[in-house]
Amino acid sequence: MNQLGILLLLDSPENLQFGIDNSQWIVGKKFKGVQGIPFGTHYVHYSLKEEGYQFKQGFFFIVSPENKYLVKQWNSELQEFLTFKDCAPYIHTLEMHDFDLYLGIYPMDKYEVWKQCVNLINRKVLDKLDPIKNVCVEEYNDKDIGSNNPLHSTIYYTDIPKLKNPSKSHGQQLTALNFDKSTIVEELLKSEYQNEYSLLLGEIQYAFVKFLLGEHFESFEQWKQLLILITSCERLIEEQTSFFIDFIPVFYHQLQQMPNDFFVDPISSSNFIQSCIKNLIELSQNDNPNLIRQKLIQRCNKLKELIKVKFVQDVVQAEDEDEPVVVEDFNFIQL
Repeated sequence: MNQLGILLLLDSPENLQFGIDNSQWIVGKKFKGVQGIPFGTHYVHYSLKEEGYQFKQGFFFIVSPENKYLVKQWNSELQEFLTFKDCAPYIHTLEMHDFDLYLGIYPMDKYEVWKQCVNLINRKVLDKLDPIKNVCVEEYNDKDIGSNNPLHSTIYYTDIPKLKNPSKSHGQQLTALNFDKSTIVEELLKSEYQNEYSLLLGEIQYAFVKFLLGEHFESFEQWKQLLILITSCERLIEEQTSFFIDFIPVFYHQLQQMPNDFFVDPISSSNFIQSCIKNLIELSQNDNPNLIRQKLIQRCNKLKELIKVKFVQDVVQAEDEDEPVVVEDFNFIQL
């Protein structure tokens, strides 16, 4: 266990629906956390029996050689786990295995799948999206913070920027700007991500996990808008092909985790996924593709095949039957 982490959860409510990454259980009164957690990014999600398991809460954390232990305690007033800023008093007890009888074992058989879904969520991504940390146990005990602690659960998602000075664009240029979102993505990367594509992909992964496991509708909308934005970049796919080659595995692994009824669910049944994949396929086409472009085309075809096999959907055929396709409103220039 020296190369693995431990999450200690003191005073956990009985019959809590508790999950870590892509596994979850109903836990008993002896439950005090999870051991054997591999290094990397993880997401804990939970809900209460007395609320009918209707309201999900959760938090990301990173296990590393420098941070192998995370200790939290349930606060019945705030109805959430608060972190111990100083967990040193518990480390010796954990290393002596005194809590082992009360700790579940991390399900390593599912870890490889999970790792593919969060491999780009690093500390920089978490600090950007969750800069206001939750109240720690020591702070709560020192002063009356209560449930009015401001914005401790707010996610600071990136705002999709509008085009600057649209009045200076005319005719065909306006039309191109509305259908090719390359300028939007470039502006977003420069202003929000220090031109690091991996941070943008990390936000897509973050939003997906919060939507799928946290059942967070705002995260679904952010995930959806970022997907539509990235798959609408005709010029950028020519100039930065390697970015799209890196984007497709992120998208692919997310679709693998989707429930098979995703396209018939009332909330998610719009054809935006099909539109995104169809756009990628069309934009990736090239009469004389070089090696890197061939790799992009191959990955697009894998996306198309996944949709066909997993969701019994033919991307191209479904789009053709539903023409004309409604373009999503991003509050860009209106013609």
